[in-house]
Amino acid sequence: MTIPFELVYDNNFFLLKYSIGYIIGEPPLGGVTFGYELEEQKDNLEIQNKYNVLVIECTNSSDPIRWNEETKVKELIFPFDAGINEFNYITEFFNNCEKVEQITILVGPDSSRDNILSYIKSGSNHIIHFVGNIFYSKWNPRDSFFLTNDGEIVTFNDINNSIQSSQSNLHPFLFFNSQIYDTQGKKLKNVLRTFGDIVENFDYDRIIGIMSRNYPIFDSETNEIIANFYSNLFNQHSQGVSLLKARQACMANKMTKLVEQKFKDLSAEEGTKNIDLESSLAISSYMLFGKPWKKLS
Repeated sequence: MTIPFELVYDNNFFLLKYSIGYIIGEPPLGGVTFGYELEEQKDNLEIQNKYNVLVIECTNSSDPIRWNEETKVKELIFPFDAGINEFNYITEFFNNCEKVEQITILVGPDSSRDNILSYIKSGSNHIIHFVGNIFYSKWNPRDSFFLTNDGEIVTFNDINNSIQSSQSNLHPFLFFNSQIYDTQGKKLKNVLRTFGDIVENFDYDRIIGIMSRNYPIFDSETNEIIANFYSNLFNQHSQGVSLLKARQACMANKMTKLVEQKFKDLSAEEGTKNIDLESSLAISSYMLFGKPWKKLS
């Protein structure tokens, strides 16, 4: 396997995060064949210029609810304001993206168990983007689930099985922007390993890869990163390079703004001033699982 040089020397532990997320398999018994690709094979390769996107909302924004005795009002049990904001942003982004041929949005009553699994099984979408609350099953992580808007559940095993049972040759890329709770309704914080357990059993030969957010935040930096990531992905960059470029662009913009502010505040008496790039949850919150060199097909 060849690892791009810039991935190794990324200052935000890009390669380390990939090594955590990537499940290393055994080489085939017959060995691996290396060689030049025939010119006629190259000519027959179809370059995908337009993509179909499925966006699924499971933010539980209307129920379940409970009575708050102190405020004397009903309140959501699993509020996810950042998720709702990101859902609105990403749907607008896809709607305005010239690379998107078709976008299907499952929200509100349309985001039912049957609809979700039916659209996934159809195999017609290059990207499946989830926004919602995940409920983690400690004893059987593959049965961790989304609570759908019709009061049913969709487990990750259901999602995996729907992809595997599809008759389509299209392999989707999955994105999960989520908060994670345990099955008792307690919100979990350190979710990196938790999410890794959840997606461990996916068939990575049937998907391009999986991307998740470690921190459910929504701000200008997360907007910039996700928009640049998808733009890079649509331009036939691999997942790994797409994320690297998106993060580097965000860091460069952040440094530019920081330099401008420092020079603005700099007085003649101070002379030289050191500038440190502050850490960013947005930049470090994205994690890829699977094979980072794969591209949209």
